[in-house]
Amino acid sequence: MRFGMVVPQGCRLDLAGIDPLQHWGVMAGLARRADEGDAWSGIWLHDHLQTLPTAVEEATHELWAVTAALAAVTVRVRLGQVGSCLAGRHPAVLAKTAATVDVISEGRLDVGLGAIRHPEEWRAYGLTVPEFAEQVTDLREAAQIMRQAWTTGELDFVGERYRTDGGICRPLPVQAAATGRGLPLWLSCAGEPALLRVAAEEADGVHLSGDPEEFAVQSELLAQRCHEVDRDPAEIMRAGTFDVVIGLDEDDVRRRVDWYRGHLTAAGVTEGIGLSAVEELIRQPLVGTPETIVHTLQGLQAQGMGYAICYFPESAYDVSGLDLFERAVIPQLRVPGGGHHRHWPFSLP
Repeated sequence: MRFGMVVPQGCRLDLAGIDPLQHWGVMAGLARRADEGDAWSGIWLHDHLQTLPTAVEEATHELWAVTAALAAVTVRVRLGQVGSCLAGRHPAVLAKTAATVDVISEGRLDVGLGAIRHPEEWRAYGLTVPEFAEQVTDLREAAQIMRQAWTTGELDFVGERYRTDGGICRPLPVQAAATGRGLPLWLSCAGEPALLRVAAEEADGVHLSGDPEEFAVQSELLAQRCHEVDRDPAEIMRAGTFDVVIGLDEDDVRRRVDWYRGHLTAAGVTEGIGLSAVEELIRQPLVGTPETIVHTLQGLQAQGMGYAICYFPESAYDVSGLDLFERAVIPQLRVPGGGHHRHWPFSLP
């Protein structure tokens, strides 16, 4: 199993209380930390324009601007997105953006696409949010447009939802020459089975639920969709996405959860919404001691999970949980050395 660290961008109130002038230093510092060791294969970012679980007047840093900036200050880890949305981003333009960032990173970019799960967030910016069925078509066509752009440098496409006519995507991504597929394309499918057919057709990796039962169901559905399109399911990297709260013992775990509750209150989240967020956090599979977390991940690894993408709510303020995870969890599961996944055409550090 390989591991990715989610860098806080503010969207989950994970930079609240920190001077905005210090935000970049915090984000870059955590990215450099991941880059300098060998525990983490990638750093990942989310696509939100304002805060969750409720919109408050706290900073949220835009996905692709931060991705490009982190590409410039790291040298080893890959950089990815957990579900870049298409609202406000035509896939042809996004393909060019991604190609540029791949050049900046010298060939370390992963591109993650996903459906919009909080439509009110995007409508607040004057953007149109299609119905979910239309978003599924959008994502399928976007994947085809982007793959064409990255492998041929051309943008000539006619679909139900998108059309391009003679556009040029230069430079090609650095990774294009090595793989023949352009950039690794991920699709966020947790809780959205309809997207698994698109993943089977177009994706190199999928973000699935980290819940063991849900992961098993989604993995089986993905395998079925792959067989329907005559594709080997092993060609698609399966990742789980996790919120992580780790403590030396149960008392330490409770202390960290209590900190999170107080942090949300201090950031302006109402008591009811804050309580709901805390209850949701407590139910997450990677909330516990190192022993329980290792046991859970070993079970998921046995089910075929090859990548764990981990978000630490406290990492901008306190890295002791991150330290403990790196010391007591990752070495128990980490794939030694770099190179390639057996069925995956892209390099993984």
